[in-house]
Amino acid sequence: MHRTIAGILAVLKWPTAIFSVAYFPASLWALCAEMALDIHVRSTFLPLAIGVLSYFLVWNVWLRHSNLTWLSTLEHELVHAIFALLTGNRPVSLRVTLRSGGLFQYRGSPNFLIAVSPYFTPLGTIVVLAATAFVTVKYLWFRYAAVGVTLGFHVTSTLNEVHAGQTDLRDDTGLLFAFLFLPTANAVSLALVFADLRAHWHGMAQLLLSVRDAPCNPLHLWDGLRR
Repeated sequence: MHRTIAGILAVLKWPTAIFSVAYFPASLWALCAEMALDIHVRSTFLPLAIGVLSYFLVWNVWLRHSNLTWLSTLEHELVHAIFALLTGNRPVSLRVTLRSGGLFQYRGSPNFLIAVSPYFTPLGTIVVLAATAFVTVKYLWFRYAAVGVTLGFHVTSTLNEVHAGQTDLRDDTGLLFAFLFLPTANAVSLALVFADLRAHWHGMAQLLLSVRDAPCNPLHLWDGLRR
């Protein structure tokens, strides 16, 4: 099964990159629209912003100089493992240490999703969203703040990990593909988080419609040129 999935993904790799570039403006437009909707709802935006800013402050003052940086490595390797499983592969080992970083090994067929997944997947945020999906109104403030903290974690760890020397990007996917794919992938993943906070599955469905209806949607631009 993993060979079939890897073969399909190999065929789809560069069409995915081209599609990502074409839809980056529409994805960014949808992200800004979602953020604007959350900003208008103070009960959502305020704790979310407090969570993000609090993490940025703690990270700058303490975490970036502490031994706890291994947490971002652990999340990184776990995302590799999850996408390896999702594409039919069998994880063999996962090792994270303070000095040598992390190493995830699996048996199966490599593909670009396994390699690039940690750079657009906010695993901590997904866990918090799932764990607090049914909390009562009384605890929503804490839910939004926790999501903000995990988003801050994702942003700082991703910015630290995305560079030309990163072997996942340089050797496994290619820097050109990462440059074309990751901006749109991150815009969509962040927009999905905001959409989920706003209205769960209904919000995420609305987000897809927002991308479709964006004035910078390539299909709309093409129709305009044809006229």
